[in-house]
Amino acid sequence: MPQTYAPQQMVVPAAPVQVPIVQAPIVQAPIVAATDDDEPVYRVGSVLPANVPLYAIPQNVALSVPATRPYSYAWLGGRAYVVDPATSVVVADVTE
Repeated sequence: MPQTYAPQQMVVPAAPVQVPIVQAPIVQAPIVAATDDDEPVYRVGSVLPANVPLYAIPQNVALSVPATRPYSYAWLGGRAYVVDPATSVVVADVTE
């Protein structure tokens, strides 16, 4: 069973009604996602390991939801996370 890291702080880059706008392009991105079942599940506020690659938020998302512009995203353990690139802190789990 995957380990779960507890949140340190709740930070959401989009209003709840905007989550599908952020979620769809990220979860459909043509990036090979790690799908290791033993990979921990990270919660909002958790810090991702330094070796996790971060990707730019898709331009159409940044234009539709300007609050996402300063963030990146990561695929880890089959989950999509919106991440603060300066701190590697998870600000949202946008996995479907």
